[in-house]
Amino acid sequence: MKCLSKIASVLRKPLQCDKLTSSLSRLSYARVLVEVDLRVKCSGKPQFDPMHIEAEEEGWELIKGKKNSKLAKKQQLPPAEAHATTGSDGLNSPLKQHEIVNLLKKNKVDVCVLLETKLSSTKFAQLNKSRLKQWKFLANVDAASTARIVVFWNIFLFRRRLWEDLRKWFSTSPWIIMGDFNSILSEAEKHRGSPVSNYEVDDFRGCCSDLGYTGNHFTWSNGSIWSKIDRVLVNPFWFTLQMLSHVHFPPPGAFSDHSPATVQLGAMQLQGKRAFKFYNMWTAHKQFLELVGANWHLPVYGSIMFTLCKRLKHLKGHLKTLNRLHFSHISERVLRAAADLESHQIILQNDKDNPQLVLQEKHLRPKLINLKAAENMFFSQKLKSTFLKECDKGSSFFHALRSHRHRKNFIPAILCDNGTLATSVQQVGGEFVKYYQSLLGTAKVISPLDEDVVYSGPCLDDSSQAPLLATVTNTDIKMLCSSWSIVGEDLCAAIKDFFTSRDLLKQVNNVVIALIPKSANVVAVVDFRPISYCNVIYKVIAKVLVDRLSIALKSIISPSQNAFLGGRNMIDNINLVFPVHLVMKCVETTSFSMVVNGEVFGFFHGTRGVRFNFHPKCSPQRISHLAFADDILLVSRGDSLSVHFLYEQLLTFGRISGLGINDEKSTIYFGGVCDNTNSLILQEIGFREGVFPLKYLGVPLSPHRLFS
Repeated sequence: MKCLSKIASVLRKPLQCDKLTSSLSRLSYARVLVEVDLRVKCSGKPQFDPMHIEAEEEGWELIKGKKNSKLAKKQQLPPAEAHATTGSDGLNSPLKQHEIVNLLKKNKVDVCVLLETKLSSTKFAQLNKSRLKQWKFLANVDAASTARIVVFWNIFLFRRRLWEDLRKWFSTSPWIIMGDFNSILSEAEKHRGSPVSNYEVDDFRGCCSDLGYTGNHFTWSNGSIWSKIDRVLVNPFWFTLQMLSHVHFPPPGAFSDHSPATVQLGAMQLQGKRAFKFYNMWTAHKQFLELVGANWHLPVYGSIMFTLCKRLKHLKGHLKTLNRLHFSHISERVLRAAADLESHQIILQNDKDNPQLVLQEKHLRPKLINLKAAENMFFSQKLKSTFLKECDKGSSFFHALRSHRHRKNFIPAILCDNGTLATSVQQVGGEFVKYYQSLLGTAKVISPLDEDVVYSGPCLDDSSQAPLLATVTNTDIKMLCSSWSIVGEDLCAAIKDFFTSRDLLKQVNNVVIALIPKSANVVAVVDFRPISYCNVIYKVIAKVLVDRLSIALKSIISPSQNAFLGGRNMIDNINLVFPVHLVMKCVETTSFSMVVNGEVFGFFHGTRGVRFNFHPKCSPQRISHLAFADDILLVSRGDSLSVHFLYEQLLTFGRISGLGINDEKSTIYFGGVCDNTNSLILQEIGFREGVFPLKYLGVPLSPHRLFS
């Protein structure tokens, strides 16, 4: 009875046991009724309390302990979330174990008691290790040959209460909380160890947001398992503060297995030069067209394109004035207009026949409606969301969307080449300018191209050249513009002048590079993807060129190159080379600036062409475009000589074109190659080995389909 007493005392307060148990007649199937208060944390340590048994009816006997002098009263316990399995084999069947796990997850059970499990000590340990790792167990497996009674509870029970409290604490004031939460949000936050299930992370995922960070992604490790369990969390209102906030997780050092978290808070720095942005809400103002018409016809002396640029620059100042007078702090204007209308309507209730008050209300109503419409247009454009409704503003969805955009676009710190951390706006912007000036603004020595190889490929015949050289008309340029009746004629004249004179002003071909993070943990400059924002005039010129080139594509692109051509499909399976002086003019006159945290940094001329669309150093070779040269799939025999020959051709192509191989993004896949040859090839070319299945241009490739 001492062993049974220990087990019952661990579970909580013993109330009753049956007569067979009290008389020690059938200890292999002992039955004790125990009262468990789920609100009290179970320590897991036995508090030995010898049991005294008194006779009772119906085959059960009441229990008294030394600590409980009074008899346990008969009472109906509240229904607990407990389930039992039956059957001759107990819980030894893997199918039954799987069903139990699914039942727990489906009903979010926190405490479970299983009877007649008949699990041996080995299988009991295996169940704990493989299926329910994050649960704590108690069983009588040591007192009998098999575990007859198993009690286990979810250790996330008490964490779930914290997540619920954080969700309830969703006030309108900003707050920040940090520490070791011992929970993760996704599989990407854990390396090795037991797999992550949605059951474990769903509640935590919805309580608050991570503050942007740099440094270690995995903040804890025991040497074999890495995970991100240390975090700094904020609510969406935190991002409304006019202050800089940044978290850095340095290496843990020698005395801890956790990375320390340093939170840097500071005043928002004064913003420097910002790029001009045209807001769509301006066009809804009744004075917009009048303003454009009155300030457009500025006398300018110079070329047609120079005249267009001067007039646009002159108009920019008047548009800024329009914004300052009627649209600045648009949300505050809406609140003031709503308050004015409300107070006026209260006065009108007491003086309903006052004609001046009635007339004033007719003025206040459309004012508020127009401001609300402008506010909706402003946030829809700023958040790049066309589905925002009027009721969305102020909702948790709206603030979450704004917070997501802010976290995604703001770069609080960046790791420099020398290993130091740049935290000021100027330092961060300078690092990006230095990197992209080296990448795009530094000339690269290339080898001459064999023109015989170029002209041995597909070339345009006379019938295909005619559409390319046709005169550009206003119909080719026509675009959607609210003030087209005023500016359309000058815009068409400037673009047609480019196609005849082949002159392009540098300010027209100035590209602003914005930065998009490639992942949630961005540390260095290379962790961002550049996006180019071009001048509208340049975009129209490029569109005219693309429309004309698309006519000739089918006659000069190989049938095996199927992507991005009408009537062809990439799944069924570019080498496009021809002289186009107008395209070269667009490439050769490019200059770049960087936008970091909304501020413009740097100005440098491009000397490698447009890296992502056009062939660098195109002028000597008279080549305008080589598509997919940076994302190509090559197939070779699985021997060292064949791979070496193919690799040498890639190096030759790089020396001529200036397009180098990116070893970090290049992967080699083997099939039916022996280990010795595999190692030799990897050592020679320096690529990393990939594993099937893979995706090429978004299309999944499987070796089974390739071999079939």
